[in-house]
Amino acid sequence: MLAVPLLVFFLVGFFFLLVILHARRTVGYLYCNAVVSTWEAKLLPEARLLELAEVQRFEELRSSLGEAGYPLPESMDPMELERSLLEASSGRLAELLGMVPEERRETVRRILARMEVWNLKAILTSLHLKESKEERRKRLLSCPTLPKERLEFLASAETLEQLLEFLKESEYYGVLSSALEEYGREGLSPLLFALDRHYYSRLWEEVVGKKAQRSVLVPLVGFEIDSLNLRLILRLKREGVPPERIDALVIRLRPPYQLGEELLKALISAEDLRTCVELLSHTPYG
Repeated sequence: MLAVPLLVFFLVGFFFLLVILHARRTVGYLYCNAVVSTWEAKLLPEARLLELAEVQRFEELRSSLGEAGYPLPESMDPMELERSLLEASSGRLAELLGMVPEERRETVRRILARMEVWNLKAILTSLHLKESKEERRKRLLSCPTLPKERLEFLASAETLEQLLEFLKESEYYGVLSSALEEYGREGLSPLLFALDRHYYSRLWEEVVGKKAQRSVLVPLVGFEIDSLNLRLILRLKREGVPPERIDALVIRLRPPYQLGEELLKALISAEDLRTCVELLSHTPYG
């Protein structure tokens, strides 16, 4: 007779445990969603943004942003205002990264790492142009995935070789080192393209490798990378760049999104822009 009550007790306990485990998995997302919803509620509505786009005087735009709660620099320089807004955005993104549940944090960090790449490209460009350290630091933008001290340390490099030494323990060391020979022949662009290729390839691996997020992130990231490739191919075609050079710069996805290997090769080897457009007519980008 005791078997039935014990079985009921066991089942109740089992389902109670499932509820607790589910709650532990979802509570982090609930908090994160609540915070993001609060931020979204404070954003300027589309109608107001369109009004600001028509503003003729910078002072009026600056005043409107201040009234909306956006941080304003003391300077009246438009560039300083842009930097101030970017700094505020980076701060928000850093907060978001800190509150995202652990199992999704690496994906979010990988997405936000584009700011690391942007800053590295800025430092490389500055070194290539032989700018001063002060000018180099002015190029930097606040990064949610990299401390300010680390950024300034990287920007203090006197030469490309020293920058590589500073990056020796990072994922970017091998990426840039492998492009040095091309840099010697062709200039800055191989280094910049190498960083882009690395960032998007790693991001794609992260996105397609997590089943729970594929339905949302694969279309977003896949479209972004496909569009980058298409813009690159069309621009270089217009400039008369040889197909073999274009082929070396394209970001190849494994697995591909909408632009498979055969289509990419056809686009790269196409005789002119009209042929490229015709090839795309049977794709979602046509």
